[in-house]
Amino acid sequence: MRSEVLSLGTMYIDINLTRFPFNRGLLPESEIVGRDYEMALGGSALNFARMCATLGLRTVFIGKTGIDPLGQMLEKLAQESGIIPAFIQDPSVSTNLGVNFISPEGQRIMTVGGTANQSLSFEEVGRMVSEHIELVRYFYLGGCFKLKSLIPDLSSLAVTAKRHNVKVVLDHGRITNAASQEEVESIRGLSSLADFYLPSRAEFLAVWGVEEIEEGLRRIRTSSGAKVVVKDGINGAVGFNGEKVFRVPAFQVNVGNTVGSGDSFNAGFIRAHRDGLNFEDCVRFACATAAIKISQSGLPTMESVMTLLPTN
Repeated sequence: MRSEVLSLGTMYIDINLTRFPFNRGLLPESEIVGRDYEMALGGSALNFARMCATLGLRTVFIGKTGIDPLGQMLEKLAQESGIIPAFIQDPSVSTNLGVNFISPEGQRIMTVGGTANQSLSFEEVGRMVSEHIELVRYFYLGGCFKLKSLIPDLSSLAVTAKRHNVKVVLDHGRITNAASQEEVESIRGLSSLADFYLPSRAEFLAVWGVEEIEEGLRRIRTSSGAKVVVKDGINGAVGFNGEKVFRVPAFQVNVGNTVGSGDSFNAGFIRAHRDGLNFEDCVRFACATAAIKISQSGLPTMESVMTLLPTN
């Protein structure tokens, strides 16, 4: 069966220690005892792939693991989530592990170990992209600033996708503390190759060095033909098709956990575009998908999104 989405990014086994009592911090030579925890897939592009699967989009994910128990577990969890793994396995690296401490109030301390994500090479990824690109309709690049070794080559991968008439979808994520100005410029250049550019407000303003969304849209208009959607939290989303700027309000829901809302928005947008909706309706569908994600414990499904859509 033909796949529809090819996603590339970092991936982790996440251990989330929920309702963890770190109000006094995590101090050396001390032991802090929590109670509840969960083990889950981690990484923005991998979470996006998981959301795509629940919305009925067959999605292949390219990432890297070590040949170790965590790598085996990661592949198993991906398959159980409906993702088709195209994992690069390397005995010289260790699968990445995230340990996240989450307070009862929702504050987070995030820690990461492992070397697989940092060692992704253009040669490895290029082989995987070549193997799958002719079989998909969308090529998704997420969390790009964490793909430090690949940043100079992401444009080449996007060009490969466009050569095969595959839509390039970009959500570069936040600028990390290790990012150089040259890498920021490279990501700006990558946006000129995207068909759809889906950053959050904070990420968009930081990458384009502006204080207001409209100012950034004016800057990007001169360098990119991408259709842009800036995710703006409780304010909904701002869309720009190269000529018209419009705003879609957020759906009014009881907010629980906002983690993964952006990934679910992106998955909803692609599902709507795949189904032939116009640009503004794609944004509205994406807002509904994100609202489902933040207001319930389960992942968004087509049924839950279609139920919510008429309420806004």
